[in-house]
Parts: sequence; C-alpha cells; structure tokens
Amino acid sequence: MKKLLLILLFTTIATAQEKISLGVYQDAKLTFYRDNHGNEPFTADIVITANLEGKQFKHYYFSLQPFYEYADLHGGKLHRYGINTNWNLNQLIITNTTITAGIGLGLIHRFSMGFPSYQANLELKHKIAQWLELAIRTELVRRSELEDPQFKPNLSYGIIIEL
Repeated sequence: MKKLLLILLFTTIATAQEKISLGVYQDAKLTFYRDNHGNEPFTADIVITANLEGKQFKHYYFSLQPFYEYADLHGGKLHRYGINTNWNLNQLIITNTTITAGIGLGLIHRFSMGFPSYQANLELKHKIAQWLELAIRTELVRRSELEDPQFKPNLSYGIIIEL
C-alpha cells in the first residue's frame, strides 16, 4: 500500500507541472563592489532555484520555487534554503516578459547553527530563447542570524533554463 501511495504521489507531482525550470543567480553588489562588511568584489553569493510551474491561465500562473543559497562571506559561509510561492504575470504588455512576486520561508545555516528566515521577492524575466530566460531578482530577506535581526535587501541577476 505504501509503495502504491508513493507511486501515486510522484506521478501526481510529475504531471501537475506545466513546466520545470532551473535558475542560477549571483548577487549583483558582491559581483562588482567591495561592501562595508569586508567582502571583496567577485565574492560568491549564488542562489539556485527549481521552478515548478502550474497551469498557465490567460495572463498568469502560480509556481512553487525550492531554493538554495550559498555565500562565501567575509564573516563566514552562509547556507540558506527554503521554498517560495510565486504569482507569475506574463503575456501582458511586453512579449516574452514575466513579472514574478512571491513570499517564502527558509532556514539559514551559519556559525554552525540554524536560524529561521522568511522573504519576499520580485523578479523580472525575459525569454531570449525557447529554453532560456535572463532575470533580475530582488529579495527582502529576514536575516535572523545577525546580532540585530533585520530585513536585508538583495539584488541579483541570473539565467533560467527550462527543462
């Protein structure tokens, strides 16, 4: 019975998606500038996402977006992972462009400890090929691992590859 339920669950998940895509993003500020926390230009702060897109309606679709972030910061490595729920508006004014807004929950691993996190995101994606999009993404992340927990803005750029 358990095997049958697992097969049913995986079949439902696999067929419920209209499309699945992978995104890779780099923090824009840490690419080009030295910040006031001792991070040099070209510091790695990479976010990897898997977008599980739902059914396309006339001008929008919803998606789930598991993510993982790795940052090699001056004060120590940061690992953050979680899931976003997104509302994607497309086929509106500009052809091949999608605006995505979402909220999410996550967990930050830093200093050998785990800290809860939540965030809001906004993304602008433009399709340049049938399987490839360029993206600019901004997030407002609750950084609970800091001494004074606060929301920190983050701007990143990246590519999205449709599988």
